[in-house]
Amino acid sequence: MVRKKTGKNQTKVSEEFVDETHDAVSVGFYELIEQQGTMSDQDYERALKKLILKDPHYFDPYLALTEFYLGNEQDLAADQLLDRAYGILLEKFTGEGEAWPHRMQWGWLENRHILRLMAQKAEILWMKEERTIALDVYRRILKMNPGDNQGIRMNILALRSGMSFAEFMEMCEKEDWQALDEWFARGQKKFSHEFEILKEGGFGL
Repeated sequence: MVRKKTGKNQTKVSEEFVDETHDAVSVGFYELIEQQGTMSDQDYERALKKLILKDPHYFDPYLALTEFYLGNEQDLAADQLLDRAYGILLEKFTGEGEAWPHRMQWGWLENRHILRLMAQKAEILWMKEERTIALDVYRRILKMNPGDNQGIRMNILALRSGMSFAEFMEMCEKEDWQALDEWFARGQKKFSHEFEILKEGGFGL
């Protein structure tokens, strides 16, 4: 389902956005991921770049290449690539006559590459201590996807509680999911206005 424009510089936002399938590259992307272990780093990087050129609006190859750069300590290249992808996304939804959709749910496979990109961008911003902008991105994700399949509510609470990204990751890496849920249940009461949207996703707060 797509947004429909109504008149000059006006946009009617659909109740629910579902992105294109991007089949021309998504199938090849997942095949490439499966083959990564049999390829040289140079061939893997080159293949991801080809997919990006073929469809600049399909974001999973950007994320895979960003991860590749970070793993090879090419932080500047990773930052530049992620900024490029996020810039394309912003143009799609905030350009002239455009608007963010009311809903962009994870349940639609077509939307996941977008939601993953937004979460990765917010994470990098948080790591750089650009906390206000990171919060804005996380809030946008949660508003569009109140079912919160990505666990964005946890990130928002951590930021509002003053935690650094490293502190939050240390807590998550313990993989004590019950303790994490209990931490959220206690902490969300202080910032309840942040999480009202979760009720629309079926959460009982």
